[in-house]
Amino acid sequence: MKQLLNSFFSLPTRRRPLNRSAFGSSFDTYEDRTLLSGVAIYPQPAAAVATEDVTPAADPPGDFSGVWDITSSQGDGSANITQTGNKIDVVFTVNALDFEGSGKVKGDTAKGKVKLLLFGQKIKGKLITTLTGPDAMEGTAIVKKSPIGRLDLPFTGIRTTN
Repeated sequence: MKQLLNSFFSLPTRRRPLNRSAFGSSFDTYEDRTLLSGVAIYPQPAAAVATEDVTPAADPPGDFSGVWDITSSQGDGSANITQTGNKIDVVFTVNALDFEGSGKVKGDTAKGKVKLLLFGQKIKGKLITTLTGPDAMEGTAIVKKSPIGRLDLPFTGIRTTN
């Protein structure tokens, strides 16, 4: 039993041959036990890297800056837009009401939030506009909270100055 346990739980040793000589054993009779569980690593050729055209992550922001003449079904007005990079500041005037706000430009589309304080009541809205040419745009002004409820105001604009 001891020999069986030693065979499972003992350290690796040299194995002796089963036939023993009366004259003793020589070094030639021992068998070398070497663990051969290595993995050969061969150098691999480098994979060919395909070159591709790199496209920009996003379109550069359109130019909305300047004074715009606004035409809508609810009346004419103007928009004064100041642009720095992709951020805009807007003064949107329709029917002698000045909505002020700010927003962002992504590609040829500008989105912004505007507000107006009229007789102690806040009127909030949203502007979404798209450039249709170098000096032309069209969009929608959505007044979310007003004394008469929600108002969608489609408009077109023509730039008068930069």
